[in-house]
Amino acid sequence: MSRGPLTHSLLTHRPLAHRLLPPVVLAAISLSLWAAWLGWDQHRDVHPDGSTTGPYEAWQVIGLALTLLVPVCWAAARRHPVAAVTGTTAGLAVAAFYDWSDDATGLFGVGVAMVTLGSLAVTALVTIVITAMKRDTPPRAERLPPAKLGYVTYVVSVDACIPEGTSEMDPLQRAGAVALIEDGFDSVKSVEGPDGVQVDLVDTIVAVHPGGALLKVVVDAPALEYAEDAVHALVDELLERSELLADWKIERCEVELHQGLAKESLDAADGPDVPPEDPAARKARHAERATAASTDGSDDTETKATAVRNRMLQLADELRSFSPAMFGVRDTGDTERAGERALECAVPPDSARLAAGALVHATDVLVDELFEDVQVLTQEDTNVAECEGPLWHLEHLPDRYALRYDAPFARRFLVTVIALTTRFTDGSFRRLSCVAEELALRFLLGQATTALELYGLLDDDVSAALDAFTDTVYDGMDHEWLYGDPTDEDDEEAPDDVAALTIAPTTPMAFASWFTPFDEGRYIHPSATDEPAP
Repeated sequence: MSRGPLTHSLLTHRPLAHRLLPPVVLAAISLSLWAAWLGWDQHRDVHPDGSTTGPYEAWQVIGLALTLLVPVCWAAARRHPVAAVTGTTAGLAVAAFYDWSDDATGLFGVGVAMVTLGSLAVTALVTIVITAMKRDTPPRAERLPPAKLGYVTYVVSVDACIPEGTSEMDPLQRAGAVALIEDGFDSVKSVEGPDGVQVDLVDTIVAVHPGGALLKVVVDAPALEYAEDAVHALVDELLERSELLADWKIERCEVELHQGLAKESLDAADGPDVPPEDPAARKARHAERATAASTDGSDDTETKATAVRNRMLQLADELRSFSPAMFGVRDTGDTERAGERALECAVPPDSARLAAGALVHATDVLVDELFEDVQVLTQEDTNVAECEGPLWHLEHLPDRYALRYDAPFARRFLVTVIALTTRFTDGSFRRLSCVAEELALRFLLGQATTALELYGLLDDDVSAALDAFTDTVYDGMDHEWLYGDPTDEDDEEAPDDVAALTIAPTTPMAFASWFTPFDEGRYIHPSATDEPAP
């Protein structure tokens, strides 16, 4: 589909002077505070033994550091992370150079370098913390009016990637990218796209990974094409106006719809088969029809199953982090040495590819349905236990913490799912990082199994491939303990598998530790890391 030009946007290009204003202001503030706390004191104290100290007392340095925290935190909270780091560091470096350059020993350069490096490290740390805390800002959907008459709410998925040949982003760079993209979205309320049609920006979710970003942009638009065109142009402009992101490329920008259900809804819009207004009733209606379709033995069902199977086999190559051996496929040489028993246990390569493709297929479905769960919790301002609206997945988390699964938690869990599946497909996955990722993989495996069952593709070999994958990726099954009923531990007749769930796990399972990495080498997305304790 061709992209129409962006004729007008409330996101205007800011001149260079405007973009330089925040770091310049931070540098000026740093210079002023240095002068106020340290600049007036230029004399060293001479002691009776002839030794000298100073010129600064401890209280002066502490006062400077504490007062500098105010502008740094303000800039980071206002989504100016680069200004908070570079402006403050530059101001302190210039002030130190000016004050110490008359040193006859010539060692003042060492002191200036130490001030520069210390300021850079501290301001970067403070900025990362403030940026992480800002992720719980109430989403824009709570502040905007409902969609206008004749408009429909669309969720547009955007994949943006760093240029080929460049190194992957480190955690600090990813945190900066999140801030820059969110800052751009926050400056926009609507976009005027092709033919002068206004498209309203409702909500956004930004998930940055080492190789780029996955964006979910919710807009109100009169038609799907307008939604896609406006979001593509908006994201393109956001990237272009940022020097750090200007070389990024948009690889995908589309609304993901089930084409059959979309056509049915359009055909029935003014007729007796119009879909019910209640979301729960619509979900139940679609589920009933999907079940009926799965039991239909017609040629059309077989054709669909064949098409889905071929599609999954094509998708298998996208699961770059896992070789066929991870799904139980044995090497030819190993099989010959092990004999007939190995042949019986080995998974056929086609079955392994089908299992891998099903996981990739399930990823898109899981992310979209979790996004809908986030929207439901956000709109009702509630948690899973008290939610009256329909939920796809979050209600299947362990019941014991259902009151804790609110909208901020749901957004963090969604980001965790996106970050995990991105590592699956970009080849960077090594090990599961936290309890939330273990639960996310549980959902992904369940979604893949459901899709395979729906089209009659889940035979014994594919099941064996998924089992082999599960055994390989999970370090242990401690997370299953969360689904156990604690009351069963007093039941002497409890089956072995239930009794096992009542044994305390070897890794922390408390709700507060779900987004805590198992060890220092595990990766957690910056937007999903644990919040500071209140």
